[in-house]
Amino acid sequence: MGGARGLLPRFVERVGQTVAGRVTKIAPIGFFVRIADCVEGLIPLTEPVADMAESVREGQPISVRVVAVDLERTRVVLAAASVA
Repeated sequence: MGGARGLLPRFVERVGQTVAGRVTKIAPIGFFVRIADCVEGLIPLTEPVADMAESVREGQPISVRVVAVDLERTRVVLAAASVA
């Protein structure tokens, strides 16, 4: 897990920015998007995302906005910007 810890600080500076990623997993709580090697974030399932979840598939490119980075818990929270 050292890889993710080393990369997360650079995403703190990108909070609010849009980055490219790829959907890696669709789960009941939302979907996970890989935004860098060893770094995945979660787009939590909310009303607008629930509508989009039906059209999203694993492996699909997606633009996401970095909402928050929790260095202590090594978590990245994302929001869907658009589906490519």
